[in-house]
Amino acid sequence: MPDHSTLARAYRRLLRMRVLDPMRQRLLIARAELVATVRLDRLFDQRWKAETGHAVIKRTLGDALRSRRVMLQKREPAVKGLVYNLHR
Repeated sequence: MPDHSTLARAYRRLLRMRVLDPMRQRLLIARAELVATVRLDRLFDQRWKAETGHAVIKRTLGDALRSRRVMLQKREPAVKGLVYNLHR
């Protein structure tokens, strides 16, 4: 069975050629919108999980960077993540 992107390209080509009847076109457009919505829902779900994780780490270990040097400021979040995973 061909993958989703191959089918989507074929449907778009047929739509451009106006081979499909209007009812079929509406169904294909509705399906494409549904697929886009599901993808967005997955992305927002991932974002929600990441933000929750960041909030827990900030509450547990503090949210301020205490280092003065830029190099150490970049390293500090990774160290906090490591300490959080060891603590848990």
